[in-house]
Amino acid sequence: MKKILFLLSMLMLTLSSSMAHADALLPINQDKWFIALDGGYRLSTINKGPDSVVQSGQAEPDLYVPSNISGSGVVDLSFGYRFYLNNVNWLPYDELGVRYQYASPTTIKGVVELSSLHDADNYDYNYALTQSTLLVTDKLALVKLGAFIPYILVGAGTSINQVSAYSETLVPPATQPRVGPGFSATSYAKIAYMGSLGVDINLSPQWKLNVAYEYDSPSTIQTGAGTPSDYPGVFLTNTVSNNEVTVGFEYLFNIKSFN
Repeated sequence: MKKILFLLSMLMLTLSSSMAHADALLPINQDKWFIALDGGYRLSTINKGPDSVVQSGQAEPDLYVPSNISGSGVVDLSFGYRFYLNNVNWLPYDELGVRYQYASPTTIKGVVELSSLHDADNYDYNYALTQSTLLVTDKLALVKLGAFIPYILVGAGTSINQVSAYSETLVPPATQPRVGPGFSATSYAKIAYMGSLGVDINLSPQWKLNVAYEYDSPSTIQTGAGTPSDYPGVFLTNTVSNNEVTVGFEYLFNIKSFN
């Protein structure tokens, strides 16, 4: 019985040592390609006041007041190259890459206050926004703490904004129907940049789990122009900023030598 307990103890010590060593493994001078896939949730905020829209023949503007914007899911796909900077715990590696991000449609809602009516909120309006972003990124690992490696990541590139057609509904007690501005759907590109704080977790020599918080640069969202003749060359704008939390996996190619 004592022999069995001794063998079990030795086995447990061996397994514990192996797992600790595997968690700490990082290649030395083995610069490698990587691919990463992340997913998460985006919380957006509107940073702009109401739009003043003047209808043809109207003395005073109507106010289009944004009230909220819904959250959305995000998916990131990254590809690039990892450079190992040194063989100590501080600043162990840097990753240069390209990242594509898709954010599911989010809905911007608001109310219309007509200057010609005395009701406070005469119409509810909404339109949807879908964003796709392509960035060049730089990810710097800060320190190796066993299997955990905190990092900072920055990126810059372009964002493709697709804005759906505008729609509105009458709000009681307002009873006067109207021909709305009919802001059209549109698509356009804008400069984008972002910053992120996260942590890589070594699952194996090839596989890494990462958890991150990301802040995206404020983006100006603009509808297409009004379509009826009463709204020539008029459109709505909003400034939106995004905060994201993501979780994902990274895979390193052809790792052969380790500590």
